[in-house]
Amino acid sequence: MTKERLREIKEPMVPPLDYIYFKHPQYQDFDTSNVLLSLATYDTKKYEEQGMPSERAGVDYGTALIACGIVAGNVWDGWLSETKDGKRLEMQKDDILTGRAYYFHHPRGPDYPVVPSFLEWVFPHNNLPPDWSRLLDANRIILRAASNTSVSVIQRDGSCRLSGEFDNLECAHIVPKRSIDWFKRNGMRRYNPNKNLMLEAIINDPANTFALREDIHTCFDTAAFAIVPKLGFWVSYFILLTCNKGNAYHNTKMTLAPEIPGEFLFARFAWAILNQVKDFIQYGPERLVLCRVPSENDGQDAKIETKKFDTKTLKDKFYPQQSRQNSPTKRSRRNSHTSPSIVDAFPLSDNDCDVESTAVATIQALKEGTYAWQKLEQEAAKRRWDEDEVCCGDEQEAIDEMAKRQKRVYSWVSDGASRGQDSSYASQEHDLLSLH
Repeated sequence: MTKERLREIKEPMVPPLDYIYFKHPQYQDFDTSNVLLSLATYDTKKYEEQGMPSERAGVDYGTALIACGIVAGNVWDGWLSETKDGKRLEMQKDDILTGRAYYFHHPRGPDYPVVPSFLEWVFPHNNLPPDWSRLLDANRIILRAASNTSVSVIQRDGSCRLSGEFDNLECAHIVPKRSIDWFKRNGMRRYNPNKNLMLEAIINDPANTFALREDIHTCFDTAAFAIVPKLGFWVSYFILLTCNKGNAYHNTKMTLAPEIPGEFLFARFAWAILNQVKDFIQYGPERLVLCRVPSENDGQDAKIETKKFDTKTLKDKFYPQQSRQNSPTKRSRRNSHTSPSIVDAFPLSDNDCDVESTAVATIQALKEGTYAWQKLEQEAAKRRWDEDEVCCGDEQEAIDEMAKRQKRVYSWVSDGASRGQDSSYASQEHDLLSLH
């Protein structure tokens, strides 16, 4: 073999990208708590500078407007401004925002409530944004019920729906499995082709799944990207900054199985967006929030109340602190009703292991320049076996399964290794660990 036939390892490209922040006009900007959400600037706006063509990074205006509308409680006639009391931006839906920050305005006025968490969000049946509705009507098809196994989904799709590759395929849920309570409350079963599924199995309908490559699946489950309509196609839309995948796959057309309802994709987009509301809710002054009122017919006719809570009440009600040290040694995640956390990001089965502390420790190890993830995965495997949360034939099977899971944890955080002590990415790593 000649030397010319060998390939050099390409250094990862860290793009000069940033976030655009979307704020609430009612609250002060003295700190960072007045940020409803932020979107990575993977879109580009072409312009001329001194007679030379150039590009500027930004965010798709139409997508940003819908994201803000979700946070405000499914408001599709809101608008953006560059200042709190500034005039309304007059832009086309496919224009690109390039400013540092914008304010989202509600038709009812600046003092509008927000959705405090995904669990409180009510799905807008028959009231989706126009672009979503048009694409749904054009692509809607009713097929017979199919098997609800991961193997059948991978056989159906054949390859990763984003990269087109065939290796290391996994079955990814569109509405996350741990959001089964939300799924039931909002009557989402009506979109399932398979009407025979019962109880928690309703979220495992093949219409709520598609095939993704293992590392892209991890990226998907950390809310790094969602799927949105653009120019009559379903495309990947990267919400969070990544080292490589955002540049490689942002705005990539995705060919999805025809039985996948766009309603599930819209719910996934809302889930990814509402992950970011946590900091706005937990910090700062009193907040007006939209609260779901329990009812017997919740999925069909949900009622919403507007309430004002102080910071402590907001934290306790919507993001209660769960102490793992004080939790029972043996517990079933299937019956857990704790608020969503980073453990949602790595679903392998209903008996998912506890990886939150492992992921946090791995991130810290990377920041300190050490690579202790091998030891961490061994400890996590033993902890999982001790907690009796794995239905495996023997201990070695449990450890092997844990090793596979921790490989995904490492894959997720390994991008941070190339950043070293770069403080510009510290907040991004913190955001990943603060999802939900």
